[in-house]
Amino acid sequence: MVEESMVKRKGHHQVLIITLSVCFTMVLSLVVLFNGWVNLGKYSVYYAQHLPHKIGTNPVLVAVFNNYDSLYIPKFNFDTNSAPFGQYEIFYHMSTLHGRWISVSDRENKELEYTLGNGQDSIYSLDVLKPKQGKPGTYNFLGNGILSSVIYYDSPNSKGRIEHSDKEDIEDSDKILSTMYGNIVSHRQVPKINLQWLYNLLNERKFN
Repeated sequence: MVEESMVKRKGHHQVLIITLSVCFTMVLSLVVLFNGWVNLGKYSVYYAQHLPHKIGTNPVLVAVFNNYDSLYIPKFNFDTNSAPFGQYEIFYHMSTLHGRWISVSDRENKELEYTLGNGQDSIYSLDVLKPKQGKPGTYNFLGNGILSSVIYYDSPNSKGRIEHSDKEDIEDSDKILSTMYGNIVSHRQVPKINLQWLYNLLNERKFN
């Protein structure tokens, strides 16, 4: 009877050890996954800059737009969700109904000039409203940041002709995007634990 009792206790002890080991492994795995996810978001601009990609794609645009809530934004004001950049004020919006978007206002006259958000006919849509330079219109981007088409406005309230993008359109949109997130890119942080290999594994196919 004593031996039988000892065998039962030993069996319960082994089950307890196995259960604790499984629980510890699961918790450790979740911690590693969570920290990896945070790392990929926080340093996404750095990873995007070093991601091998096809000419014409824009990994940095995608990284900034999808992760700006995790990135370092210089002089960011949490009360207004905005940051100054030269003559502009850059606002970062998130809504359960409307998704996320970035808008640019002139700091002097407070007029809204540019908005980057999820488009109706494209993954990303850059609306040029009242620019100091260039033509008002909408620049449509694919999911990999390729500029696919431009809709020019004949007037502020009417849509004009639709065109496929050309070199001039790409240069114009690059200048505007630089206004929107150039300060973030220039102050991007270098990861202490570099997960470039993982970022490449998850994103390289999209940009090639």
